[in-house]
Amino acid sequence: MVRLRSQQWYSADGQARSRIGVSRAQSGSRRLLSLCFLLALVVLLMQKSSDPRYVDRAFQALGVPLENNETSDFRSLPPIQPPDSEVSQWQVTCQDLIPRLLDDFSANQLGALAAIWFTAATPEMHDQAGEIILASKEKLQVLVASLTSEEQAWKETIDEFKRQWSLLDFEKGHNRRQEVGFDSYFEQQLTQYLDQRLVIGLEDASVWHHREEFAFARFLQRSIEIHASPAVEVQPAPLISTLQLESQHSLFKGAAVRFRGRVHQIDLANRHFPQWKLDLDYWVVWMQGSDQASQPVAAYIPQQIMNSIEFHPTGLMDTEIELRALVGKRLAYSSASGLQIAPTLFASHLELIPQTSPMIDNPQIMRDLVYAIVLGLLLGGILLLPILGSWRRRKHQVARRPSTHSKDGYGRLPDNTSRVWWIIFTLASLCPGNENFVFAQSEVPPWVKPAEGDRLAFISQRLQATFHQTNATELAPENRSTGVVDDAVLKTLNLMQRMQWPDVSQLRLELPEHDLMISGYEAQGQVLRADSVPLTESQSDWSGDSTTFLIEFLPEDTNESTPASQLPPLNIFCTHVPSQWPRATQIVQPAVIQGLLITSIRTGAKLVAVSQPPRWVVPSQFNGDAFRPHIQPNWLALSHAGWDLAALDTLARNEKLTLQADESVPFYSLLRILADTKLDLTSDPNTDPFEVISHASDSILQTIRWPVRLVRGTRVNIGDEADLSQLNAPLYYQFDGFVMLGARNIQLQIPTANGNTETLRFEGEFPVTIVSAAPSEFLPHTDESTASWEVGEFATVTGVFYRLWSYQSDLVEQKQSQARQVAPLVVAQTMRLSAPPIRTVALTESGWFGAALCLAVLLLLGGILFSAMVLDRSPRRASTASKSSRDTLA
Repeated sequence: MVRLRSQQWYSADGQARSRIGVSRAQSGSRRLLSLCFLLALVVLLMQKSSDPRYVDRAFQALGVPLENNETSDFRSLPPIQPPDSEVSQWQVTCQDLIPRLLDDFSANQLGALAAIWFTAATPEMHDQAGEIILASKEKLQVLVASLTSEEQAWKETIDEFKRQWSLLDFEKGHNRRQEVGFDSYFEQQLTQYLDQRLVIGLEDASVWHHREEFAFARFLQRSIEIHASPAVEVQPAPLISTLQLESQHSLFKGAAVRFRGRVHQIDLANRHFPQWKLDLDYWVVWMQGSDQASQPVAAYIPQQIMNSIEFHPTGLMDTEIELRALVGKRLAYSSASGLQIAPTLFASHLELIPQTSPMIDNPQIMRDLVYAIVLGLLLGGILLLPILGSWRRRKHQVARRPSTHSKDGYGRLPDNTSRVWWIIFTLASLCPGNENFVFAQSEVPPWVKPAEGDRLAFISQRLQATFHQTNATELAPENRSTGVVDDAVLKTLNLMQRMQWPDVSQLRLELPEHDLMISGYEAQGQVLRADSVPLTESQSDWSGDSTTFLIEFLPEDTNESTPASQLPPLNIFCTHVPSQWPRATQIVQPAVIQGLLITSIRTGAKLVAVSQPPRWVVPSQFNGDAFRPHIQPNWLALSHAGWDLAALDTLARNEKLTLQADESVPFYSLLRILADTKLDLTSDPNTDPFEVISHASDSILQTIRWPVRLVRGTRVNIGDEADLSQLNAPLYYQFDGFVMLGARNIQLQIPTANGNTETLRFEGEFPVTIVSAAPSEFLPHTDESTASWEVGEFATVTGVFYRLWSYQSDLVEQKQSQARQVAPLVVAQTMRLSAPPIRTVALTESGWFGAALCLAVLLLLGGILFSAMVLDRSPRRASTASKSSRDTLA
């Protein structure tokens, strides 16, 4: 029978022993120390929260500042006042009569008055505005007739107002506002009223309707006016966040604000307003606020504001900027997740925000943190001193006394397993796969690439607007100047360039009124000419002064009735061509063209085309002798396998740099070609690494066979889907080693911090990087998942010299921390194990110093040998004499 020893736990003596054990436990001391530290933080937080400055700073960091002056309603602000502070009779009359005369008219009616006030509108607009002015004059006559004898003092002021009002009846087809000479205050008040009515007439949470075109144009006009004359912006613009712009949109609508964010998408647009004789160029910029809100903001920036920056507007991508802008309507747009709503801004000023370090740079915060840590440690130390002293005094007694902790767990802290699992589940709830996280991130910003159908619809809409004034007659080759690009064609080329040339093979847009059809185009043929096209001054302003090339393209023969060889070459405009083409006196080169073809609906003639950079690929049935200029044999073999020779310019441009994003396609496709195909690289390979390294720019894609010493291997995993499709494999192998130079050496010039250079000398061998997508005998055989391993073998590498590249090296960083090692990058086809090469050392003359040193060594060795012989002779003589004396005595 098992005896229960419950008295061990429930008796007075047992409970005393349990309390002593708990007090001696180290986990209790740690818990007490953490509680003291948290108490110090709470005291510090209570102290700081009593200061309103810290509270305001905390709310401002959350995007909700507490300053009332920055969130006040702009409609409650006093009207624009003249320089004198006293409000005159004339000012009161303008402030009161303008709304009184125009409030009864609808927004559509006031649109006609606003059109003749701000622009040179059509005669129809003048007729509509004349009806409004006539009706307002009748209301003004009734108002004047109702004045009493006491109010006759205002008669002179009202007569002046009537005279100013009668001047609104402009001559049809002209806007003589500047010529008429209105009173400045009358002009300001009428402008402010019409702008407010245009803003009020906007339909919120919708697209830009046709009836809102003039309000849109007026926003752009106001932005340009504020940019040209900063004095127009009377009230200081508050800095607001995305949360304020969305939740308090009705408060800020039409007002001037400041907004900071990062640019995620930018696009050039042109809008023609025939009714108001306006043609405006502006940029549509989608931004994410600096508060990192998921809600995007659409900003419209006129071309005049963009001209204030020193580089092309497309350079603003992923750049943080600050806009001073007017708040427009909330725009409805279509995204991958459905219909979304985004606030809109019309920028009047643009400023780049300098990039700062994300580290905390507020010294007050750092001082408070250090103060809290020191205070917590002091409090914890004061409270722990008695416990530690008691623990030391009883340490010897505890060592002799049996432990009070039993095997079943009584007398110790509870198990932390449940607590650990609770932390794991809490962290798992914050992972991206969690349902709550997915719901919070369900809104997809517009800079995410839309579906292909939406993209084609957008391109069709833009093309229709671009060619609204262009017909087939203007684009015909016989009516177009040679070497001149039409504005509509150049705008189409820029549009496709900004959209990164999506798949337009299914695009087919017919414009019967202009006798034009725009469709996707892809053909293989020969290029007969490639020249750069000079742009006019106006084209350079809105196109960013980018280089444009005109190529004459002769497609291959098709099944049409007329062979392509008998047709005139097709003129194609593009932004880049291989550098070898314009330099050649005669061009006959193969190419693959992908782009948009513009044809005539009536005649079916091919007028002109725009294309992405042509692919320079030689079909397998052609040899290099059929083209001019001749193609190198090593280039020809790679091109037959599908490698684009146009990437040669990219490799030459990126020489001595790390692997760049613009060469991902040629790099991974070259890896795949050398790993999958059986190219013959054994004919006339280069076996002299020194020659290739010395003339690296002229040796790109040169076949090589080099002896190397492999040091280390690495598996490089591929994560990007586009790179996976090019490589057709999930990884490739990189080997770092040294190529044998024989008796020669290479000196690497390293720039130092003081502007000088320091020489790093490599004798007999030079660093080399070898990449390959094919398995080799130098892979580890123990574990296939090893990311990096030591090799330590000699090999013969056959492959292609890619280019010189740079990487971080410990040897170079010892000389200069910012310098990088430059080394040849080789794409290997085969790697074979070889014997260590015999390094030959050139014999040099020893000189007088060498001869003297040799003589000194010989004398030293002779002296040592002579002294050894002399010392050995004396013991022998003594031994012989002793032996003779013993024999005599015997």
